[in-house]
Amino acid sequence: MKFRTACAAVTTTLLLAACSSPGSPDADPPAGHGHGAVSGASEEAEAQYHLVAADAETGAVAIIDLLDESVDTVEVAAPVTSLSSDGRFAYVGADERTHVLDTGVWTWPHGDHNHYYRGELADLDAHGWGDGHAIGGFGTATAAFDDASGEVTVVDRDALEDGEVTTATFDAGEPHHGFALGVGDRLLTSTSSGPELPDGLQWRDHEGEVVEELDVPCADLHGAARVRDTVVVACDGGALVVDADGAELVPYPDGTPPDDRAWSFAQRPHSTELAALRGDAGAWLVDVNARSWTAMDAPNAVATVALGTGLGVLTLDASGTLRHLDAAGAVVAEAPLVEKVDADNPPTIVADAAR
Repeated sequence: MKFRTACAAVTTTLLLAACSSPGSPDADPPAGHGHGAVSGASEEAEAQYHLVAADAETGAVAIIDLLDESVDTVEVAAPVTSLSSDGRFAYVGADERTHVLDTGVWTWPHGDHNHYYRGELADLDAHGWGDGHAIGGFGTATAAFDDASGEVTVVDRDALEDGEVTTATFDAGEPHHGFALGVGDRLLTSTSSGPELPDGLQWRDHEGEVVEELDVPCADLHGAARVRDTVVVACDGGALVVDADGAELVPYPDGTPPDDRAWSFAQRPHSTELAALRGDAGAWLVDVNARSWTAMDAPNAVATVALGTGLGVLTLDASGTLRHLDAAGAVVAEAPLVEKVDADNPPTIVADAAR
């Protein structure tokens, strides 16, 4: 039995901190759901931490309550090829479809405090959006990019929170290994002149109309991360920082070997510091505000995540050792975490807003 992994463990997991996605924490909450309350859900005093684990071989998905250790299970198609979450909904890619699960726990940001809710787990079925690249967010649409067709499916977030899957689909251009994600009332979508990785970006409205074609000074885009109303995308030339003013390239430090380029980013929700693997040499720490890269030595690292402003990163290496590196790259602490790391299915470390 082999599990796809999204936490530092030997199972494929996603930590749901019952929180909004790392989207726009300073934005006003969407209209229509007062303080996030939903009929049938109870308001709780603390975040309702859950873990979602998918068995890649069998399609069994476990939703684990970390507060009372109870487990609910849902069966999806197999093999599972992707697993992602926006803090409430889990998106499981399998058999060229996306299975949507409402975990029934969420947080509603409300100024200087949060409201925590607990409802019922709901299976919202499988949908023909492709088998990956579904990205959701608080206060914006969920978007799914289908590599095989180049189509983008936009899912109405308000309807999804009410248990209804209401979608619109548009053609984003040539099929490629791309992405689409919502930022406020717009979508950032990738474009490509070939069948592989993207080399262009567009702002679109939720109906798919192109609002702006961005000037992209690099190619081989991969691994978009949202930082409030900004999107950071890894590319062959560095980190592309995209906001309402355009796209700015933060280049890799001089002399960076091509094999050390970043492919994807990981961060604590809402953090403006991101981490990425640096080939076999270690990790990168990207400070979005300072527009800077810091190279960190962590040989044979297979996973990393940034912990927040000034806190450095965690790395997990091929031997199963977890390390905390400070913002300058010095090792602060280390400990064995897992006995064996599957090279074909490496784990991912997740840091939520509280742990």
